[in-house]
Amino acid sequence: MWTPTPMRCASLVVLDTDLSTVTAQLGRLGVLQLFDVRALGGWADRLSWGQAAVLARAYDDLWRRLTGLLEALGLPAETVSESGERIPISPDAVLAEAQAALAPIAQMADQILKRRRAAEREVERLDVVARQLELLRPVGVDLDELRQLRYLAIASGLVPAVSLERLRGSLEAIPHVIIPITRVGDHVLVLAAVARWDQDVLDRALRSAYVERVEIPSGLRGRPEDALRDVANRREELAREINQATADLTSLGRAHRSALVRTRDAVSANRLAVDAWRQVGQTAHTRLLTGWVPAPQAMELRSQVEAATSDRALVQLAPVQPQTRRGVEHPGEPSVSLEPPVELSNPPALRPFESLVTTYGLPRYDELDPTPLAAGLFLVMFGMMFGDLGQGAVLAVIGLLIARRIIPFGGRNSGIVLASAGLSAMLFGLLYGSAFGSEQIIPALWFHPLRNATFFLQIAVGFGIAVVTTGLLLHILKARRSGDYLSLFLDQHGVVGLWLYWGILVAVGLALLNRPPGLAELIALVGVPLALLYLRGPLEARLGLAAPEEAPGEVGSTYYVVSGVEVFDVLVRYVSNTVSFLRLAAFALSHAGLGVVVFTLAAMARGVPFGAPAVLVLGNAVVVGLEGLIVAIQALRLQYYEFFSKFYQGGGKPYRPFALPLAAGSAGAGPGEEPKAGA
Repeated sequence: MWTPTPMRCASLVVLDTDLSTVTAQLGRLGVLQLFDVRALGGWADRLSWGQAAVLARAYDDLWRRLTGLLEALGLPAETVSESGERIPISPDAVLAEAQAALAPIAQMADQILKRRRAAEREVERLDVVARQLELLRPVGVDLDELRQLRYLAIASGLVPAVSLERLRGSLEAIPHVIIPITRVGDHVLVLAAVARWDQDVLDRALRSAYVERVEIPSGLRGRPEDALRDVANRREELAREINQATADLTSLGRAHRSALVRTRDAVSANRLAVDAWRQVGQTAHTRLLTGWVPAPQAMELRSQVEAATSDRALVQLAPVQPQTRRGVEHPGEPSVSLEPPVELSNPPALRPFESLVTTYGLPRYDELDPTPLAAGLFLVMFGMMFGDLGQGAVLAVIGLLIARRIIPFGGRNSGIVLASAGLSAMLFGLLYGSAFGSEQIIPALWFHPLRNATFFLQIAVGFGIAVVTTGLLLHILKARRSGDYLSLFLDQHGVVGLWLYWGILVAVGLALLNRPPGLAELIALVGVPLALLYLRGPLEARLGLAAPEEAPGEVGSTYYVVSGVEVFDVLVRYVSNTVSFLRLAAFALSHAGLGVVVFTLAAMARGVPFGAPAVLVLGNAVVVGLEGLIVAIQALRLQYYEFFSKFYQGGGKPYRPFALPLAAGSAGAGPGEEPKAGA
């Protein structure tokens, strides 16, 4: 708690013949997050293992073909071992076996698929023909007669109604006939006839009028009605062919289900292993694996790998230093900075509240984990704004139902957070004497918000001062832990910023007590920290507090203008940060006011049967749903912008260890066998 799980940087040197065994062992342990050896830089670039990338591409291609075949056969592509047999981790052998096993099944499936696709394409063609015949149905002329005219060129098509006169005008210079058949939407189906030698003129006229041609289908005889019956009969035959092909595919899948499932599981597991190998370095006879392992599991990792290889592996575990620059240094080669991944280590009761932090950003490895503070702060602020015993109980019950998955919404953690927020609202409801929007049902253990608005505003401001101060103190603690003394002293959220903030508070407090500070006091309280912030650049250069790569450039007149604007912005933000917490009282007062409105409306509806109870139930439901959401958003906003912004950066990398299916194990590559890309 408070900090991420400590990590160790693990370096494993194994013989090439032991790589499959070690990979299987690491996959079963599931505690090592690998990173690319080349990230070490310099000398590590020469360890690049090109064959692993070739093998990974071969597996990617095989997986695409396998998943396509499984989909065609109606089998699941998920990786769930059904046989209970141990999956071998031997990528070369599995690749060859899988390709050999899939070839005959894929060939039979391809033949069936070709048959089905041909039938489906024929159905699509017949649909077009049927559409054409439907349009020609009103003509009522034998199709053979239309095709056998020697001296006339006939064309039919859909012409936009607004273009019909344009079509007639384009043909007025030649003998022609245009017969409107029927109207289809905003188009007109027409039959046009010209002399055979004027066919080109007709074609140009049809194009200029934007006519959609309706061709006379070839191979069909009789009137359009007769041809449509023939098309319908043929479609029924093709539908039977498609259904038979689908049934054949299903039968093929059932016949080879066991073999395909075993192949699927083996390919999936070995594909994961090969993908991990792309980050491995190689020498002539060894392989180098590097990664991050949580400190509590580091020794188990070492013992398991050494046992799996009969002590032929070398496992080194290095601790992570604050702001560490990881890497092996060689003369003339700079070390490379690698940031460990982050695994939060909160107790089970706090884990549901981790989402309040990760939504803003996962903490970096060297940062504090503010989950305990975030949980407490969110619950207190939610309760302050939504304090109501009855409505809070409704939220708590809904949260419990979500957590137990009785209500299929969100997830277990969301339900726990909602239930906790409801309990907080119930507690503040007791303090405010509020139940279902009424302050008349139960006595207040502290005060009634509507009757003590000024006092509530003072409480909200005091709470805001405490939160902002805590954020500044956490920034100072973070800077001290990381050795960043520049940020510790001269940052707007460091010692100088805390001095300025409390100097303003003390000055304002003295003024409110009718004892305004004198000039010397004002300079000491506010003037000095303002001057230190304004002159931060020159002080950095003079005191040497900045790191060499962060040293400020030449300080000129532009700097003093920019610095003045920044200092003014700091003053405004400190005031706005504190004033923002007035919304705690404002939303609590509006919540109480809504309760008064609901009960007033209920009193007005007493003359209607069941009117008052209906208004009370509906009004409370609206308040719980709508205002509950708004209050939650406001609590998060105050937490993120007024609290986290003082000390929390985020942007950490999540811990995602390499893991294989539980049934995965090494079949052994065989002594001296070199993993290589398959055909």
